[in-house]
Amino acid sequence: MPMTPLAVGGTALWLLAAVVLTFFSDDLAAGGRSWWIDCAWFGAALGIPGIVIMIIHDRGRRRRD
Repeated sequence: MPMTPLAVGGTALWLLAAVVLTFFSDDLAAGGRSWWIDCAWFGAALGIPGIVIMIIHDRGRRRRD
């Protein structure tokens, strides 16, 4: 099973969460949960190298098969 679509999907979900949470930033800050937004942005940012790694992994796997 190719892993690249999973990495893209996970990164997209983190990005979607970050965008949605940004709309609720005032409510999150009032509840002491503003770090949720940072967590979602970091998840999306870390997903980018994950996508690159999975592309390389999938290419290597296709060569071996």
